[in-house]
Amino acid sequence: MVKKRVTVVLFHDDEAGGYTAIMPTFPYCTTEGETVAEALAMAKESLELNLQEPSDWDLFNLDHAYSEHVVVGTVEIDVPPIPESSQSKGDTSALDENDDGGELRPATLSSILAQAGLTPEEFDRIGDEIR
Repeated sequence: MVKKRVTVVLFHDDEAGGYTAIMPTFPYCTTEGETVAEALAMAKESLELNLQEPSDWDLFNLDHAYSEHVVVGTVEIDVPPIPESSQSKGDTSALDENDDGGELRPATLSSILAQAGLTPEEFDRIGDEIR
C-alpha cells in the first residue's frame, strides 16, 4: 500500500467547541472532532473510506493534496442585507416535527455521508427519489 500525505485545515468552533477538519482537494470529506487529534483522525478515516474505490479524479487530487507551505489569510467581505422574509424568527414551517430546532452543520453532514460511504451526489439522488 502506498502512503500519501494530505493537507488538512482545522477550524476551531468558538461557540460549540471542537474542530472542523477540511481537506481542500477533498471537500466532500469534511468532518469534525472534539480535539485536534480527534479531528485529524476523523479526517484520515473519512478520506480512507472515500478512497476505497477511488475514481481517476480522486487519484489526480491525491497527487495535489499536500503542500509543505500553507498560507492562511482572512478577507473581509460585504454581504447584502438579508431579506425580511428570511429574518422571521417565528416561522418554523421548514422544520421537521422531530427536529430539535438545531441546525445541521455542513461538517456534520459531510461526516455522516463519509461514514455512510455516500458522496454528496449520491445523497442528493436518494433525496430526489424520496421526494
